[in-house]
Amino acid sequence: YSKAGVKVLATTFLWNREQRTATPCPVSRRGTPAWDLALANLGHFVGKYGKWLDYLLLDNEPQGDYSDADWEPGADGKPHVMAFLEALAARAQAAKKADPALARLVITAPGVFNLCWFEGGRTDLKADRIAELEGRVKPMLAWASKSADIEALDAHAHAESVDDVAKILEYLRKNWKKPVVLAEWDQALCATAWLNAPLDESYRAKYGLPDRMSKRKYLERCYSNRIPSAQWNEFIETAPFDPNFVKESYALANRYGVKAILYSYSQYGVTQFDTCELRASRTVPLRADGTAEWNGRFPEWFRELIRAYEAGHFPAPPAPAR
Repeated sequence: YSKAGVKVLATTFLWNREQRTATPCPVSRRGTPAWDLALANLGHFVGKYGKWLDYLLLDNEPQGDYSDADWEPGADGKPHVMAFLEALAARAQAAKKADPALARLVITAPGVFNLCWFEGGRTDLKADRIAELEGRVKPMLAWASKSADIEALDAHAHAESVDDVAKILEYLRKNWKKPVVLAEWDQALCATAWLNAPLDESYRAKYGLPDRMSKRKYLERCYSNRIPSAQWNEFIETAPFDPNFVKESYALANRYGVKAILYSYSQYGVTQFDTCELRASRTVPLRADGTAEWNGRFPEWFRELIRAYEAGHFPAPPAPAR
């Protein structure tokens, strides 16, 4: 990909995979073997693969990936998770500076989500999620914005609408003055109520499905009992996705100077998001050549975006404030 001129982003995450049930998590405690091994692994990864990367994201949504004890302050007054992230950033920068071939690599803060809440969005969030945003995400962004070892921020734009994406980008622009990537971007949240509602009666009767089965339960069943592409696309066609979301939110990100924006290519087993990936890779039988069928009209909407891009409708964005 790198040789073909494609921007490459890599996320290092699941640092605490082997200790996720432990409280406290060993990887977030300075001086433990888990801590030392994580830093050594990151340094090795950057040294070996960094020359092919444009962005290195240090973690994936740590706001919900560690226990409350891991967010308590340590002897230095910093939450244990924050101290670990600081150490990761410092190790990544040290590896980058040791090799001139890594000059283009951008060390990027961990990805965070639900940021539109700060601008008056996501009014459905419960108190524990709001506390997570105020007590974990905001301190992470404050650190990342000030740290010399962090060169960009990563926001995950799981949205209900284009307006949600606007709120995320406006919040970052007003408060945290560093370049931004959106390593996750979709309209999955607009399908929540639709997924929880019963299947449409006509669809249920047509395919002989149980009474009162929710769309979410039906999607879950498709993981173990895949359905024909036409049947799947007929199902997805009833979801309330905005056909203009892809093009309009991309245009918005372009205006805000977002440096890279990524959309999910294939399904991965989470019902909320498996409605809107580009490929129906887990719910529809694979083709004879092993490739997955396209998912609904999402490929069509992306082709519209590509045509608009190639026609010059998206000029080069302005440089972000520093």
